[in-house]
Amino acid sequence: MSSSPSECIAPSSEPDPTETLAGVTIASRAEECRDSMFKSTDFLHKYEDGGTRSAKMRDLIGRFNIWASNMGVFAAFHASLDYRLRDLEEAKVLMLEHLDSMLNLTSRW
Repeated sequence: MSSSPSECIAPSSEPDPTETLAGVTIASRAEECRDSMFKSTDFLHKYEDGGTRSAKMRDLIGRFNIWASNMGVFAAFHASLDYRLRDLEEAKVLMLEHLDSMLNLTSRW
């Protein structure tokens, strides 16, 4: 008796990213990232000597806003990135994973 190749592969213990990200929009996650960056900037401005990190965070916010504008992250209706990626689940998941990474990094500052 031989088993098929699919029977020999152990099931993945990793959760399916599409299940964990159901109902999450790129715009809402990007808004969370931007809010986190603003909070980090305020914190750094209050408690940091010299302001180097605060200035870097302000620069990051500026670059993030340019990226979001160019990509149409906060655009309305058919111009929005969420709408344009509506049938490309893998691309949407990838974008949300990148935004999650950014959110995790900025929330540590």
